[in-house]
Amino acid sequence: MTTAKVGRYYRLTPERRGVGVELDARHNWSLPGVSCEVCGETWAATGLDYPTVDLSTFPGLRALSAGGVVSTKEYAHLSEQLAKVLRGRPHLPGTELGPLIGVGGGTPAGFVWMNPWTLLIEERTMAVLRNQRLKLPDAVPAVLRELNGRLFEFEVLPQGEVQMAPRGKRCSECGRTPLRLIGRPAIRRQSLGEHADIFRIRNFSTLLIGTECFVSCIMALSIRCCGVTPVDVC
Repeated sequence: MTTAKVGRYYRLTPERRGVGVELDARHNWSLPGVSCEVCGETWAATGLDYPTVDLSTFPGLRALSAGGVVSTKEYAHLSEQLAKVLRGRPHLPGTELGPLIGVGGGTPAGFVWMNPWTLLIEERTMAVLRNQRLKLPDAVPAVLRELNGRLFEFEVLPQGEVQMAPRGKRCSECGRTPLRLIGRPAIRRQSLGEHADIFRIRNFSTLLIGTECFVSCIMALSIRCCGVTPVDVC
């Protein structure tokens, strides 16, 4: 689902007041981190999560279940195998796949954040939002034992870039590029293509963005636990 790039954009962050929900969960699979023999760094990305991806029949499943760290050669082979399954979704070492599985406590309402980059939504709230004129990402139920209610996780896709400054050269072997944020996040207008009303920033994947339509809707409906801060577009 897509929407035209109009209006303002807002950073979405956890607003903890009155949540009363505890989660101890992780995605079913994850790409391993990489240890690079050229630049000497061991690294993995944070914030690239694709909960709708089903890898139950994937031939390299063992490598995705174990986590850990592999060589750049091993990672390249695994990444190539995954490309068809991911269907163009950007992925890096540390990308998490499949639904959240674990234990929950409390009664969810509105939005629930497992961390600042993983947004879940209570079932009834999601039904209300689906009836609005919003273009929402696909969502899958989280498998959370002992939770008094049902939570869904949006598959928030990467779209758009913010202005970043290099802190070093890109490694020709593993692709790691040290970057730092320049002041407050500012989305590069030319990097914005068609997108849903919630998306994450491609070169800063822990940064979640909502459109003006999305933010206006959740404020009008008094949906709890989501802080919003205006983001510049340049």
